[in-house]
Amino acid sequence: MRGSRGNTGGVKIRSSDKDQLIAELRQSLYDLKNQERDYRGVNDEIFSMENRYKLLSEEKVRSEMEGRSRLDRGMDEIAECRKQIEDLKYMLSEKSRQNMELQDECGRSKRVLDEKFFEAGKNRDESNAKGDSVVDLRSQVAELERDIDLVKSQRADMFREITRLRDVQDMKTREGLDQTERAKALEFDL
Repeated sequence: MRGSRGNTGGVKIRSSDKDQLIAELRQSLYDLKNQERDYRGVNDEIFSMENRYKLLSEEKVRSEMEGRSRLDRGMDEIAECRKQIEDLKYMLSEKSRQNMELQDECGRSKRVLDEKFFEAGKNRDESNAKGDSVVDLRSQVAELERDIDLVKSQRADMFREITRLRDVQDMKTREGLDQTERAKALEFDL
């Protein structure tokens, strides 16, 4: 079919391609309706020609009484009408065949369109599921960022505590050295 791209299985088509496909299907439907009008017109014309044929046959009977010259003209006209009827019957059969082909193509196009709608529904469901997954992942990321901020805060508190403990240790070390010096002085005094 014109306008469709790729095969019908698993291939995503753009919205503009869907619009074009829908426009083509509408045009096909419009053409089918026109052909149906043409078909009715041809049937009417055949009916009209058959009636005309009957009238010409009756005129032939009258014209035999009027003369051979009018008979020849009537026969020619009848032959022409028969030819037109045959042509119209041929055209009618061609139109019927084309109509069947177009109906088959319309059916195929409808099936393709249904498949595309089904595929679009599946894609929409997948998109919704992925959207939900993204929301869950974002909430997990936000929670992890809060945990990281908490760990950073705890780490800063621990670093301050380590610094304070080092200062206390340095002070205790100095006190210990002072105590050792005093003890040595006391031993010396003793």
